[in-house]
Amino acid sequence: MSYVKADLTAENTFTDWIEPKEQLVKDVVGFSYLDFMATGSWAGTLTVQKRHGNVETSGDVVYTDVFDVVGYDANTCKLIEDHSSTVQYRVGFKTGGYVSGTASVRLEQ
Repeated sequence: MSYVKADLTAENTFTDWIEPKEQLVKDVVGFSYLDFMATGSWAGTLTVQKRHGNVETSGDVVYTDVFDVVGYDANTCKLIEDHSSTVQYRVGFKTGGYVSGTASVRLEQ
């Protein structure tokens, strides 16, 4: 199992990017998923962000601009499902989103 985690204590801080794990349903890729957990004593808004990748003819992946998926202002545990291919997620405090404390966050395949 792969994961990224961080103890966030400032604005404009995020986990590293991680790709969701593909789930096979009858030998066909049905969807991808990540477990998201936020714990600790903190105030602010945590933002889950996503970016899509485009595979170039060279085989390299070039990622698009980042966009916000959802925000949380309290500890939570959620399942993130995605039907896209070549996507990545991260979570953190955007500029202006942090107030105080330490948010311990984890995204896990």
